Amino acid sequence: MPATNLGKPCWEIGSIAKVISSVAQLDAEYIEYFLATHAPIKHIRHDETQELLDEERFFQELIKQTHGEVLAVIHGDPGTGKSHLIHWLKLRCADGLTRQEISNVRPVLIQRRTGSLKDALEQMIQQLPQDFAHYLTPVKSALEKISDVTAREKLVGELYLELGTRRADAGRAPLPRHLRYLPHACGGSTGFRQWLCREGGVIDRVIKLLTQQSEVDEREGLPQFVEQEFNITEARYRNKARNTEEVYGLIEDFLDEPSLREDAASYFNEVLPNAVKEMTGLAGTRLRDVFDQIRADLKRQGEELALFIEDVSVMSALDEEVFVALEPQKRQGLCRMIAVVGVTNQGWNRLPHNQKQRVTHPVSVGGQMTEEWCRDPQAVAEFTARYLNALRLAPDDVSTIARHRRNGRDVTISACERCQVRQECHEVFGAVEIENLDIGLFPLTNRAPQRMLINLQDGLKDRKNQRGLLAHILQPILDKGHEDLEAGIFPSFPMAVELPPPTYWTGFEARFCGGWNETDRKHLKFLAQFWVDARDTDDAAEKLQPFLTPLGFQQFSKKVGEATPAIKPVSPRQAIVEKREQKTTQEITRPADQEKLYGLLHNLDKWAAGDVLVGDQEARQMLADLIRKALPWDDQRFPPLEVWKTLLGEGSNYKFINIDGMRSKLVGTKFSIRFERTKETRDLMEALTQYQYAGNRSWNFPHGEMHKRTVAAWVRKHSDGIIRHLQPQNGLDIQMPVTCAVQLLATTALIERRTRLSQELPELIKRLLSSGQDEPPVALSKEWKQLVDDMRIKRHEIKLFLLTEVNVPQGRRAREINFINPLPIIQEVIAYTSDPKITPPGNEYNKDFWQTRYAVFEKADKYAELATALDQEKAAINNLVEGIILSLRSAGYNTGNISEALTNYCADLTEVIQALRKANFPVPDKDFDELGRKVFVERQEVWVTAITKAQDVTKAEDLMSVLLFNPKNLKEASDCLEIAEKYRSVLEKVVEVKLRHIEQEGDPDQLAAELLQSLEAMAAIIEDR
Repeated sequence: MPATNLGKPCWEIGSIAKVISSVAQLDAEYIEYFLATHAPIKHIRHDETQELLDEERFFQELIKQTHGEVLAVIHGDPGTGKSHLIHWLKLRCADGLTRQEISNVRPVLIQRRTGSLKDALEQMIQQLPQDFAHYLTPVKSALEKISDVTAREKLVGELYLELGTRRADAGRAPLPRHLRYLPHACGGSTGFRQWLCREGGVIDRVIKLLTQQSEVDEREGLPQFVEQEFNITEARYRNKARNTEEVYGLIEDFLDEPSLREDAASYFNEVLPNAVKEMTGLAGTRLRDVFDQIRADLKRQGEELALFIEDVSVMSALDEEVFVALEPQKRQGLCRMIAVVGVTNQGWNRLPHNQKQRVTHPVSVGGQMTEEWCRDPQAVAEFTARYLNALRLAPDDVSTIARHRRNGRDVTISACERCQVRQECHEVFGAVEIENLDIGLFPLTNRAPQRMLINLQDGLKDRKNQRGLLAHILQPILDKGHEDLEAGIFPSFPMAVELPPPTYWTGFEARFCGGWNETDRKHLKFLAQFWVDARDTDDAAEKLQPFLTPLGFQQFSKKVGEATPAIKPVSPRQAIVEKREQKTTQEITRPADQEKLYGLLHNLDKWAAGDVLVGDQEARQMLADLIRKALPWDDQRFPPLEVWKTLLGEGSNYKFINIDGMRSKLVGTKFSIRFERTKETRDLMEALTQYQYAGNRSWNFPHGEMHKRTVAAWVRKHSDGIIRHLQPQNGLDIQMPVTCAVQLLATTALIERRTRLSQELPELIKRLLSSGQDEPPVALSKEWKQLVDDMRIKRHEIKLFLLTEVNVPQGRRAREINFINPLPIIQEVIAYTSDPKITPPGNEYNKDFWQTRYAVFEKADKYAELATALDQEKAAINNLVEGIILSLRSAGYNTGNISEALTNYCADLTEVIQALRKANFPVPDKDFDELGRKVFVERQEVWVTAITKAQDVTKAEDLMSVLLFNPKNLKEASDCLEIAEKYRSVLEKVVEVKLRHIEQEGDPDQLAAELLQSLEAMAAIIEDR
């Protein structure tokens, strides 16, 4: 189908299925396409001699009569060409018979097709003549057995025999005592047997493997029993009525002991392969007997047998029997047999050594040869060109090429010869030469197939080999690309390939794709990645420009080759990532780490497309460095430096960076800065990556200034928001904790000195931030004392918090607080002076990432009750005053003038003490003796003053008077009066007793007379009160 316009498809979409298949197709309809596209296999390595053979020479080696019996095993990984080679050998054999190059050979091909044993046996029956039918009775019987609806029951029956009576015959050790009834699970115990035969169980999967389509990796081994297969939880299977007593006990044991179930699975797996073979009826030498009978008949007819088995794994559990049947034999009466068997490397390695020794031609394809082929753009392009050529040709031309290929020639017709746009197409998209014929690679290029092949996504079933190229590259490009080319939107479909974007791409888009939509940019980038090989922006523009018109792109926004205008450098005042790490070109000595750069850009592109961000640690580290170094933290003065360090950390800390779609999880932090999956974020991360690796931590690389501007623009746009993000969220006012801190410190300062705060700034700050006094302030009421004690305990932490909040650091690395901003403190002190109160920040400040910052206020709610506590303190002061008045009044003093009353009391008490001394009449009292007469002489004025002030406080309406009043002296007066009153009471009783004694007994002694005089005077003093 020649094209009339460059860029339009030159193939029919309906022909793709005939031409491209991941497996070789030999149905009559496809044989000619197979031959037309089949690339001659030139690297067949003989395992023993290491000699490299091409396909023709290998064929000749097989048919040589001098070699006698032939068993050739072709092994290699899936998708490396085993099937193609075996198919070609079979076709080559048939062609040799047609051209009488060889004679008297009966070729039989067993294809992989569905990959089941059933299909393989059917092919064997169908391809051998009817006169051999009676020899195939065992094969037909095997086919009937595995196809029967009762196949599962039959396989379980064979397991019963293998675990039971045949176990000893096979030389296996008896089952352990605790599993001696295991065979009966497959016998007369209906419940357990039906459990084993259930849909989806191992038995069911084995039968499906034998009868239904499967993949090569599934055929590498039979499904295996696991311990869960013996954990019967469904009541209908474990029903006691449906199981023998012994098996029911075994079921119960299995429920309790997982290790017992594992042992049972092991014994079942041991005998499963034999059970499958016995079920088919082809175990042992029975399959070999079939082939021997056929070969004997062919010998009598003067023919040889050429058997080609595309994939021996299709024989499933009979693969060993197949090798036994095909082993070379020196027996009279059997025809010569040429057997060619395909097997995976895994299957070849599993083959016993003695069987490998019987293989006459062990050869391999793929492996190193495939790796070398994948690395050769020319070889991959030639392989691709054969398929593209066959797809474009008419069926008659395909037949002609197939005929020539049978004769050992290569491609003889190029569809491009009749194309009107051939020359221009080959100039733009490229072509390869095969047998002096130019075959164009449109819509690909010479580079594209190999470039995409080596960059196929990991994890694909068909990987980097010929099958992978067909299945994941050519088929989607020719199928989906057909519609794209017609619509002028090629390539719009996703491909299973991964490659980092060109390092120059962002700069390329900025320069040449102005006004382009995002879809066209994406499509052109794909071409830049795979269609061309460009060094830089200019080279890419020159190489991509020829594709624009044919593929429906608009022209570049800049003329190719036009000088690039200089980009205005970012001004020094703009925030940039290297703000603290400016480097000159001379300082850059290490070359850019290209491999790292490509990997990170590749991960970034996949992330932008919706995948998980792999290797996010490095991206997070770069973003963390940007946040720490490029934002104008010092200009804003908030958040506080210590908070900044806590949340953002230093050096290698990036745990606070949260990128949408990153693989890692946030651990150990409540605070995070989130970067959404947007183009802006992607451009920022690319710019930082280019800075790190293309410029070696500088902007000195192609398009460096452009990336620098990207970072600067992002910083300008997001700085304020990020800075705010470090502050408490949800509308919380950061001033409120500062207010509370000042209120607490002011309260503490007042109650320690009991003087008003200074209006002089230095003195005020000094007093608020002082370390405080060692002696605790006196508090009378319980509630006020608790608050005072708590404030003293928290004072140091509160002071540090306040200093942190008002700190004016000299750079982010400052270690000490040398300067503060006093304005918030002054404002709050003024407010506090007029209305002394403490306003706790509230519980919302003790949540989320700011909890640590405000931890000192965690239990600060009680400070809200300051007014109540001070009212209770005022009441306590009043109680002391009332108590003093009551004591004086009860002592007989007029309390109308409390100062005069207290003065007289102290004077009288002093006289009593003197009288006792004069009379040499001691009345000991520990508490009173510790006070002594001097206290009542020296402290009475202090007490009078304290009582007077206390009375003023109790009458005042404001709380400040309570804060400024020191109740220490008032408390001292009250305590001393209480002790004195107790002493007076004791003294009264002692004097009274002594006087009565003297009066009754009489005492002429002069000393007694003096004592009597003193006692009478003392009694008079007491009575006067």
